[in-house]
Amino acid sequence: METGDKTKEELLKELQELRKTYNSLKATIEKEHVIKKDEDYVLKKLIHAAEEFIQFTADTPDYKKILRVIIDISGAKYAALNIFDENGLDFTTVALEGVKENIQKGMEILGFGFKNKHWKHDPIRAEKTKNVITRFMHLNELTGRVIPKNVIYLIDKTFHIEETFVVKIVKDEKVLGDFTLLFEKGRTLINSSYVELYANQVGLFLERHKLTNFLSGSEKKYRMLVENLNEIIYTLDKKGKITYLSSNFEAIFGYAYAEVVGKSFTEFMGSNELKNQNRQFVRVIKGVVLLSEYRFLTKDGRTLWLRTSAKPIKKGGHVTGVQGVLTDITDLKESEAKLQKLNADKDRFISILSHDLKSQFNALLGLSELLTQNIREYDTNKIEFFASHINKAARNTYNLLEDLLKWARAQQGSIPFNPQSLNIAEIWEDIFTEISQNADAKSISINYSATKLINVIADADAIKTVLRNLVSNAIKFTNNGGAINITAVQTESEVKISVSDNGIGMGPDKLAKLFNISEDITTKGTAQESGTGLGLLLCKEFVEKHGGEIWVESKKGKGSVFHFTIPGNTDDGLRILQ
Repeated sequence: METGDKTKEELLKELQELRKTYNSLKATIEKEHVIKKDEDYVLKKLIHAAEEFIQFTADTPDYKKILRVIIDISGAKYAALNIFDENGLDFTTVALEGVKENIQKGMEILGFGFKNKHWKHDPIRAEKTKNVITRFMHLNELTGRVIPKNVIYLIDKTFHIEETFVVKIVKDEKVLGDFTLLFEKGRTLINSSYVELYANQVGLFLERHKLTNFLSGSEKKYRMLVENLNEIIYTLDKKGKITYLSSNFEAIFGYAYAEVVGKSFTEFMGSNELKNQNRQFVRVIKGVVLLSEYRFLTKDGRTLWLRTSAKPIKKGGHVTGVQGVLTDITDLKESEAKLQKLNADKDRFISILSHDLKSQFNALLGLSELLTQNIREYDTNKIEFFASHINKAARNTYNLLEDLLKWARAQQGSIPFNPQSLNIAEIWEDIFTEISQNADAKSISINYSATKLINVIADADAIKTVLRNLVSNAIKFTNNGGAINITAVQTESEVKISVSDNGIGMGPDKLAKLFNISEDITTKGTAQESGTGLGLLLCKEFVEKHGGEIWVESKKGKGSVFHFTIPGNTDDGLRILQ
């Protein structure tokens, strides 16, 4: 039958058959063409990807870029990258590619977004994807248990998915993740061997990146640990030159790293430490592990005590240098010194209680006992004599107890301290009446002079105690008919007060022991007055509490001059007190 004899319906049917045959041939030709054309291209792509993996240094991999490569070489329309948790069971979809952003958002609105979704272990999926590459004829075969049917229907309608492939990402038989590749109808996986090769590349990269992150994290933790330690970690070469110091050296010593590296620790030590340090370094080089303590000088001139533990660095059986740790023990040394002082103070305190106080009571008891036993036999003059000495002994005992209590309270910090503006002349007038009787008894003249009306910032009780004790001390060690002079001089920020006498004075040996409770320097006065030295200790405590200083100048047989400073009633004086 000729073409002209055919009906319209028959012609249309033949045309449809021809079109179908043409499309099938065209698809086959295109498929073959892609495979043949892409082999060199795919190899170049894989080489380029491998180079990028090797050079990669960022914290987070570019997962979308990894997906674009797998789409390019596999022929997939859409792809998802899943990364497994440490347990090798659960996983997270870290990236999607090929799905437009608006469609992704639409899926999220429907309550089923894929990106960054964490999936719990699905034993059926795991069983089905045991092979490196697994083919599924329909998406439902892979995801039917975890994705609702309405979502699968939506994916089918939207993306026209036919075949789905899961490509495992494995390193040393451990599953690190997988690619889920989705193909449109009429398409299938191409270059499967190269796809598998690329998955292996990605596995190597992910494992290396994980290890790098771990090492980097460990290094950061190590650095953070070292930099936040109070200790200084160091290394020296065989000549004792510094080759490494942890960064906290700068914070402790004030020197920049560049100022120290290449130098010896001896350049930062006190002169007394050099000989010992050199001797100890030689011992460490010989293989001895040492623990030593040295005084170091900071950049701003402070002295620090540091303890070092050092041991030799050995390579191939030979000593190549020294490594060690420096620990700042300055506070510990200061605490030790304070503890030694407290122990000495305690011993001296007990000594005063057991000897001086006991002696005063012995005198008091002895005199009162004699008077009690013989009061009917003694005449009025003798009774007055004993009563006078009993009164003197009682007064001395009271004064000693007063000093002991004040000193003890000063050590405990329980004495109130209320600095205020005070006039020195008025302070002197208040205490003069208390001590003039003792001066009159020895015919000693006391003179007060000042350059002008002088005000100070001080605690009234404390400053009175200082002046009273110094003047009483001067009376005690001045001969009958002597003289005591008190002067006050105003400077820019403070007032210097001096108490001088023309008494018996002191030699250098006694001068060195003043203001030290651990030293027993009790000396009888010119009229055999007794004392404990606590008065001077109280003077030192109270003067230093005001931010001042106290010192003495004396020559044996020529007299003594006690000086002390106290903040003046000026802005600078207030700053000193603060």
